[in-house]
Amino acid sequence: MTVGKFDILVLPNVFSPKYFTDSLWFAERLPAIVKSASFLEIGTGTGIAALYCAAAGATVTATDINQRAVTNTIRNARKASLPISVRHGDMFAPLFSFEKYDYMFWNHPFNSWNGQVPDMLMRAGIDPDYRDLERYMLHGKSHLTGRGAQLLGSSDMAEVDCINEIADRYGRKLTVLSEGEMPIENGSEVWNTYYIYRIDTL
Repeated sequence: MTVGKFDILVLPNVFSPKYFTDSLWFAERLPAIVKSASFLEIGTGTGIAALYCAAAGATVTATDINQRAVTNTIRNARKASLPISVRHGDMFAPLFSFEKYDYMFWNHPFNSWNGQVPDMLMRAGIDPDYRDLERYMLHGKSHLTGRGAQLLGSSDMAEVDCINEIADRYGRKLTVLSEGEMPIENGSEVWNTYYIYRIDTL
């Protein structure tokens, strides 16, 4: 399927940019922020954001807890002839402790539900009690060089007050770098606002 300027493969049980507009919205705006720096994407999915950043000259590493997503991104990187290092694992777990990046980004799951998430595909959209978001805010700094920023992709569909509470709890401040309104799905009459936040340590 064609997503923006790339013809990509979407494997079963991988979050597809065919149905929701957020993946491409973030992918098209990240290169202007990241430029040619080193870049880590958490939860890469099909790899569309990683592809855009690599095509713009960034040195890209991507991780995903979903093995199918890792395979998907590897195939899409090869299809586009782009050098992306793709690793399987939970958030920062696939990284060595000494690895640092100028920028990192996560398009976090917007929904925060109580209880267990029944399958890997649903984890792309649900983060129970925003526990993974807490880990991202708390531990991301240890993998930054200090020359760039920790970034978060979010939406007004997310629990914005809860996100700000988590930021306050860990001494973080969220600054909007980019925002825009889009239909939630292609052709939908329901619109929402997407944000790219910079996460600063107070």
